[in-house]
Amino acid sequence: MGMHARTLTARLAMGLLLSAGLLAGCTQTVTGTVAQTTEPGPPIPDATSVTCKEYAALEEDAQLAIIGELMKEGSGGAGSQRTVVAKTLADAICEVLPSARLSDILIGR
Repeated sequence: MGMHARTLTARLAMGLLLSAGLLAGCTQTVTGTVAQTTEPGPPIPDATSVTCKEYAALEEDAQLAIIGELMKEGSGGAGSQRTVVAKTLADAICEVLPSARLSDILIGR
């Protein structure tokens, strides 16, 4: 067998070993369970009466829920882009006016 044939055979063997290793790694199964929670989050205050200080203490999901509720009341529907813009405005103003009501800032009540 010539040098060229040995090199080709060695490369083929390495390729097969590498392929077998990759395929064996792809078939590995990890057992376990997905963490699920049934505990409710903290209560969300009434959107029309929440102050900026209360709003700032909430998690982002709750903040978005309150703003979405206010924007829905303000005019015919809530759009996600509109809610994000309103949240940006609320975040900025609430830093300066922590005692202001969020509804006064966003919809002028």
